Amino acid sequence: MRYFDTFVDTNYRNRVLKLFPDEFTIGYRLYKAGKLLPDVAGDNTGSWYLLDPQSTVKFSLNGTNDIPLFVNAIPAILDLDAAQDLDRRKQMQKLLKILV
Repeated sequence: MRYFDTFVDTNYRNRVLKLFPDEFTIGYRLYKAGKLLPDVAGDNTGSWYLLDPQSTVKFSLNGTNDIPLFVNAIPAILDLDAAQDLDRRKQMQKLLKILV
């Protein structure tokens, strides 16, 4: 859950959290409230939240890196989506000017 602390802007952090299943928001809130117990070797802060094993998968590329694969791409995807939406709006405005 510490990963979400990398987003300093609260609104942006909330937008990123909404991209994940609801259990991530629950886990992050428990983490911030200090209610998660340390349960992984080297976890002194209680920052790990057990996800439903029926709907999750984890890939470890090396034995020490427990950051989810491609998680850093999520903010870029948000920015790309916003840029594409802006481009669509501009294209619609141009089309409307041509038609009117």
